[in-house]
Order: sequence, then structure tokens, then C-alpha cells
Amino acid sequence: MQLGQDKRIIIIIVSVAVVLRVAMLAFGLLTAGSEYLLSFDDAKGYIEPAINLIEGRGYSVNYNGVLYPETGRTPGYPLLIAASLGLCKSFFPLIGLQIIIGGILPVLAYYLARRIFADRFAAMAVAVFFAIDPLVIALSTLLMSETIFMALFTAGFLLLIKASDGERLRWELIITSGLLLSYATLMRPVLFYTLPIFIIYFVLKSKKHFTWHKTAYGALILFVALSSFVAPWIVRNKKYAGIAQLTSLTGIVSYFYTGSSVLSIAEGKSFSDERQELRLKAKATGIMELREPKNNPYFKREALRIIREHPKESIMLAGLSIFHLFTHDGYLDTFLQTGILKSSPQSVPQITAIARGEFSQLFDVAKQFLHGPWLIFIFTRLLWIVISILAVVGLFSALRRKTTERPQILLAIAVSLMIVLATIPVALGMHGRLRIPLDIFIIPLAAIGYSAVLKTIGRKSGRQLAN
Repeated sequence: MQLGQDKRIIIIIVSVAVVLRVAMLAFGLLTAGSEYLLSFDDAKGYIEPAINLIEGRGYSVNYNGVLYPETGRTPGYPLLIAASLGLCKSFFPLIGLQIIIGGILPVLAYYLARRIFADRFAAMAVAVFFAIDPLVIALSTLLMSETIFMALFTAGFLLLIKASDGERLRWELIITSGLLLSYATLMRPVLFYTLPIFIIYFVLKSKKHFTWHKTAYGALILFVALSSFVAPWIVRNKKYAGIAQLTSLTGIVSYFYTGSSVLSIAEGKSFSDERQELRLKAKATGIMELREPKNNPYFKREALRIIREHPKESIMLAGLSIFHLFTHDGYLDTFLQTGILKSSPQSVPQITAIARGEFSQLFDVAKQFLHGPWLIFIFTRLLWIVISILAVVGLFSALRRKTTERPQILLAIAVSLMIVLATIPVALGMHGRLRIPLDIFIIPLAAIGYSAVLKTIGRKSGRQLAN
């Protein structure tokens, strides 16, 4: 697929994307120095194992003076930090790479949207989004994994579709797409449950062109490529920490996020208070270091117990978490953490207030934000609610079309579903960053939905004029 008539527009979009990222980095460095790169707390979690790796202590973390093999954070991004520090003694080569990739990401998003939805307007919309979204811009300039992860995910997804649609098996595309998606999973494990979906899609598409023998052979090669970075890491975790998992954070997230969230709704206490109580309860059982991998079974077991004891609250929480995932913009947090804004009116997590039916709190918060510059954050939250509604409209509109793109759309839906299921356990801790992998589909669908609504309005207006 060629850029064609959109070439000039795409060049402008890329230029704007790079300029905005350079400006954001310059602002951050001028106001906060190199500490700006650590604006989000996760950055320190990436840096520690990277430094330990460079200094010969293996991929490890220090918990209260004791080194443990790091099993929480997968090594995809810390390895890039280690390469930047090891080769150049600085984080800035990696940040420079992220700014360049941040400029390329809109092009990748454009190509993928055109390939999946066959809609020029939708493709242009997602390209513009990934160029100018404030959260995406900020993350490109910080020691955070999202920018490179999204480039790997988008490129791997696109190549997989191309590999599945050809009249001949294109081994280079199969292998490359598998490697890109595998390393993307090693950067952010949220993709782990999507990997089988890609294999299933490849088989269903390829069997229309090839014999079962060739299809099976291609699927095997794709499986090996998808496993190339993921499988060795699972084996390593089993050997050094006794857990055959990609990350030990699954237990911690289940206990300290899902468990705390369910209890917060059930008991009417704050999310932070419930987390503190669960922390004290775990230590009372003899657990000294909460992050030690061997404690993972306890966390999972206790989280399941809490869910079983509070089924109504758990179901309510799941629905609210999905709503929050699709509508949380993350802009206020981004502006505060990067220093663009120094403070804001006191707020409460909207999802917590809704879950408890404390709507008066929402009105109180709204009153505090009903003047500049805070009004803009009410607008952006409402905007994301509208975007989500339009995306649902766009999904039904796209599926109604009798086109050859329907299998790709179904693939996007399946991948999105797996990402949502992997993200739900964060519950009341949900924030806009977690939705970024879904934005590659949400924005094009919202654009399609917007077009469908305009067409419907136009038809109704035309009928009224005719009558």
C-alpha cells in the first residue's frame, strides 16, 4: 500500500510529531533537568535492573539489601536502557530513538488502519492522534516503554496481516512479524494472551490459499518466532525464581489492585486504605518482602478468595474498570507529573466514586474544575466518552460492510478483547496509559462511527426536505 495522495499530509504529520516531542523534551529539561526523564514512577523500576545488569549483578533488584532475580518487570525495555547506558553512558540516545520512533508511529498507525479498515479518513485520524496526543507525546520523551512498544506492536501486526494475505508463503514477513510481536510482549506482557490469536488468524487466512501442510508449516514458523523472546524468559523465571510465568506481577496486581478494589467497594473504604490493610495482612502471615516471587501463589489465592466472597462487587468492578479503561484520558496526571502544571484542585478517582454511588463527590470535583485551566480536563474526559461511543458505532458500521476487510476487523476485535481482559485486574488503579495499545483501533473506529453518524443525519435531513 502506497501513501499516494496522502504523502504530503503524512509528511506534515510526522514533522509536527517530531517537533512537538522535541519541544516537550526541551521544556522538561529546562524546568526539571535530567530528573524530568523520571517523571513517571515506573521509570525507576526499569532503571534499577538495567544498572544491575551493566554492573555484573545480573538482571536483579534490591529488596531491603537483598538481591533478587527480577521477575516483575520483563527485560524488553530495561535492556534498551542498559544498551544506552553501556554504550553512551547516558539515557539520551534512547530518548532520541524514542523521539524518532514517535515520529514514525503515526505512519505505522496510518498503514495499519488502512489495511484493517480500508478507510482513508480513519487512517488519517489515527495518524493525527498518535502525532498530537499529549499523553503519547510525553511518554516519547520519558524513560517509559510505551513508544517503542507501540511501534513494535503496530509493525508486527501489520506484517502479520500482509503475511497472511499473500498468494505465497512469505517467510520473511512471517518471521519478522513474529519477532516484533514477541519482543513487544517482552516489553509489555499485556500482549501475552494475544499471541495465540495471531496464530489462529494466520491459519484461518492461509488455508484459503495453501494446502494444510504448508499452512501448518507456516503456523509452526510463526509460533517459533512469537516464542523467540517470550519462552526463554519464562524458562529463566522458572529456573531462578520458581515461577513458570512471563511476570510475577500477576499475583501482586491481583492482590493489591483487584483485591483492594473489590474490598474498597464492598466496605466503603478508600482504595489506598484497603491496599495498606492487605499489605499488613500479608506481612502478618510471615511475608517479609512483598515483591519476592515465591509469594505469588499467596497473592493469587487471596485475590480469588476476595472475589468469591464479593461476587456482586467484583462484577460491578469489572464493568466500571472497562468503562474507565476506554474513557480515562490521563492528561491531568501527565501535565502534573511532567511539570507543565504545578498543582490542581483536589480530586477523587471518578471510578471509585461511581462504584460506591457517591455521585455528590463527582459534582463537588466538577465544581472545582469549572474554571480555567481546569475546565479543559472536564472537556477531555467528556471527549473520550464521546470517542468511545463513536468507536462502538463505528465497529457495527464496519462489520455491516460486505468487504474483504472483515477478517482483519475481527482480528482487531479479538486482540483488543485479550488486551482488555489482561488489563481489567488493575481495576480502580486504571489510567489512560493502559489504553494506548487499544487506541490503534479505537481512533479509526471512532472516525468511522463519526462518518456513519454524519451520513445518517444527512439522510434524515434529505428525507425531511423531500417531504
